[in-house]
Amino acid sequence: MKNMNGKEFIMPLGNNEIQVVIECFTLENPSFGIQFKAQLLIEMQKWNSSEVIYNDQKEELDENGIQWYSFVFIIGVDYVTKDNKKWFADVKTLLDFAILFVSPQVPESTISVCFRSSPYISETVGFINDLSPSENIEKMILDIILAHKRKFNGWMAKLWNLVRKLL
Repeated sequence: MKNMNGKEFIMPLGNNEIQVVIECFTLENPSFGIQFKAQLLIEMQKWNSSEVIYNDQKEELDENGIQWYSFVFIIGVDYVTKDNKKWFADVKTLLDFAILFVSPQVPESTISVCFRSSPYISETVGFINDLSPSENIEKMILDIILAHKRKFNGWMAKLWNLVRKLL
C-alpha cells in the first residue's frame, strides 16, 4: 500500500514501547490540506512527548465505490507515570485536531494504545465519533499504560532493552 506521496506505507512504530494511536478515516484526500496542517501542528506545538508521528494513506474503494483515506497520529508515551499529568495534553491536542476531519459516517476512527513489542496487539480506548466529553479518556489510557508497565517489568523488560540496543 502507498501513502499520499507515492511511497510504500509502513506503519511508523517509532522508538517508544507504548504508543497512543489516533487512527482516522475521511473522505478528504489528506494531501489537499490535512497533511500540511498536521505537519505544521507537529512542528509548531511544544510537545511533552519525545515522539509524535503523522502518516496518511489512500484506502481501498469500499463496496459502494467510495474512496476513503486514513491518517494516523502516533504519540510515544513511555515516560507516562501516574503522577505525570502533562502527557494527556499531547493526546488531547491531536484528538481535537483529528475530530475536525473525521467523517461522521465512519465508526472505525479510533483511539487506542499499542505496544511496539507486540505490534499486532492494541487496546481500543474508544471510537472517536462516539467519545463524549464526560468520558475520562485520560484515565482509560493511563490504566492501560500502567497495566502494561506492571506486566512488562522483569525479564521481558530486560529482553526488550536488549532488542532495542540491537536495532
